[in-house]
Amino acid sequence: MLTTEDEKSWLKRLEKIDGLIKRHNRGGRLASQQEGARLMEGILVWRTVTEHPARIWTLKKQMRDLDLTLEKTRKLVEDLTLARQQTEGRFETFAARIKNLEKSIPSLVKQVAQLRGKEAQQLQQMTSNVLEQRKTLLHDYLIQARFGVASLLDSSNESTTGDANQ
Repeated sequence: MLTTEDEKSWLKRLEKIDGLIKRHNRGGRLASQQEGARLMEGILVWRTVTEHPARIWTLKKQMRDLDLTLEKTRKLVEDLTLARQQTEGRFETFAARIKNLEKSIPSLVKQVAQLRGKEAQQLQQMTSNVLEQRKTLLHDYLIQARFGVASLLDSSNESTTGDANQ
């Protein structure tokens, strides 16, 4: 019999009431109460029996819906399992690539250090060249300045000697 929780609760209460009436019904004093309890139980049973086909139909409908939901859930689980397997495979591929690339890191670090050393040497050579050019230029300026001073002294001497000769 398909009963709701409320109906089950009422039936249990009626059983307790029936038990109390049977224990305390001496001389038929509780006959009206016994009849009332019997009628209430009859109403509950009648209601349950008359609603039985509708309850069965509802239960079957719920079962079909549950089966559909269960099938969808199974499909989702299969899809998720497949996706996880494919993803794990991808991660394994990436992990292998990373391990291979990690092996080349020390040689790349060494190569970078060598290139930095070469660049430092080139920079030092360029700096030395520029300084040498500046040194040569300053030397040339110094020579030109000496010639200029000598020229000024010569022209100054000529002008003083020429003034003295006159």
